[in-house]
Amino acid sequence: WQVANPPVKYFATEGGRVTQIIPTDKPGHSRRDVSAFGADTIRQSFTLDFVHYRDQMTQLGERYSEVGFEDYYKALVASNVLKAVKDQRMNLWVDVGPGVIRGSGTIGDKFAWEYQYPVTLKLDGQQSGSPPQRFIFTLRIQQTDVRVKNAGLEVTQVITTNAN
Repeated sequence: WQVANPPVKYFATEGGRVTQIIPTDKPGHSRRDVSAFGADTIRQSFTLDFVHYRDQMTQLGERYSEVGFEDYYKALVASNVLKAVKDQRMNLWVDVGPGVIRGSGTIGDKFAWEYQYPVTLKLDGQQSGSPPQRFIFTLRIQQTDVRVKNAGLEVTQVITTNAN
């Protein structure tokens, strides 16, 4: 039966490129790729301007799990950052340092990595601003099905701690 029905190893996406299906319980990405994905996610998540913030946040759905995105949104609201961007017409910018791996392994049926990044956040407006604030961001990044998320990775959790 297996000779006539071999397991699927490749599939074609809408864009016409062929992508290998990687089991989600085994590492399918290099540490460098996962670290870069995490840093890019932080950059995109915390670079918001008062004109385009809705579009910027909508585009993040591809980078987060559902729970991860909900937690990210709640954190922006609870910290009043989103309010400052919207109401005070401010821009949020971020500087991200290189990621350091803290661990990796299987959680449930998904392979996951945990990385820490030094991050500096700053709000700037036309009439006011805030001093730069330094944090350590801990990201849990898990492998996911490439048929669901193009990168095959998603952030499931972001933990921030003050670095001052």
